[in-house]
Amino acid sequence: MKIAIGGNYKIACEAIDYLLEIGISKHDILVCTNKNDQEMDGWQPSLKKSAKRLNLQIVQLEELYDIEDLVFISLEFDQIIKTQKFNSSNLFNIHFSLLPLYKGVYTSCLPLLNGDKVSGVTLHKIDDGIDTGEILTQTSFPLPLDLNGYGLFTAYMNNAVNLFKSSIKNILSNNFTFKPQESVGSTYFSRKSLDFSNIKIDFRQSAYQVHNQIRAFSFRPFQLVKIDDFTVSHSVISENRSIVKPGQFAQISNSKRTYSTIDYDVYVYADRLNEILDAAKDNNLAFIQERHEEGFSFSEKNSQGWDALIVATYHNSIDVVKFLVDVKANLNSVNNNGTSVLMYAMTQAVTSNDFRSMEYLIKHGSKIDHCDYSGKSLLEYAEDHGNISVLNFLKNI
Repeated sequence: MKIAIGGNYKIACEAIDYLLEIGISKHDILVCTNKNDQEMDGWQPSLKKSAKRLNLQIVQLEELYDIEDLVFISLEFDQIIKTQKFNSSNLFNIHFSLLPLYKGVYTSCLPLLNGDKVSGVTLHKIDDGIDTGEILTQTSFPLPLDLNGYGLFTAYMNNAVNLFKSSIKNILSNNFTFKPQESVGSTYFSRKSLDFSNIKIDFRQSAYQVHNQIRAFSFRPFQLVKIDDFTVSHSVISENRSIVKPGQFAQISNSKRTYSTIDYDVYVYADRLNEILDAAKDNNLAFIQERHEEGFSFSEKNSQGWDALIVATYHNSIDVVKFLVDVKANLNSVNNNGTSVLMYAMTQAVTSNDFRSMEYLIKHGSKIDHCDYSGKSLLEYAEDHGNISVLNFLKNI
């Protein structure tokens, strides 16, 4: 049996890692990369780069057509699958929605725009329609009111990884049943559904709808919402009734405005990521606490993949580190190279001989066995560099 993974990003990279982990031979794994995969890690890891590191065979889609004992799994794949060209019928896809809802595109935007309370990921059979195949299994998760488009994409990715891992053995052993998608409740959206080149917030709606617009269109790797000259981080619905025309605003401060809608005012906050990262570097706990009270997300990252916890950890800003851990920042956040928070903590511990951040992070759930995108773990780095103090510290954890 040959197993082909087509796609990109974290889900595809972790899929090939997991196949090897469960004992699938490298000779039985084929990788089909997206056309835009430049073999460079960025805000998401590159499947092509990962496959080459693991010495897996990279093939073109056409090379899969004649393989009879093929299992093909599409994981954010960018090419259309025409089932009649395949000799195998074992063709699957993980789609980012709870099918039959949101077939097509923009699944990180539309559920938020529509005010959905839940979303999920679906493993389904590929047929000749667009995300219309029979369902094998699904998993759902809640959509909190402060979740934005980037956060939803991240939730999809994490849940898709888990769904793949929990389902792949059943797929390979042909131990599954299908459920046809229902027609009632089915929705589809094409690329023409939204125009991301011309995003304008419509304030002639309720505060809830305005808030949903702002968070739905907030996806930092690609865009943030702009209202006139104001680049927006996030919004919060106030308890104050609007008394002026929708769309009018009052400047509360350089970084905060209140906009009127058809019912309640909405607080709109300017993007302050750079200031947050500077405060994390300087151990400015008061500034970080103030931003937390205003609803700023500490999961947002700059172009290098650094978030507040990574920066605070690297600079040994122990007060900020503890606060961010306590408010549920991601203890296993990684930068664009897959370098984890704990790896940054190790770097500063070697320099300062201060292991407080490492100890606090491990105690609260940071993973020691995480591997970066080059395939190396914290322990391997410590051994390679002869960091005796780190090795001794880890022995006593």
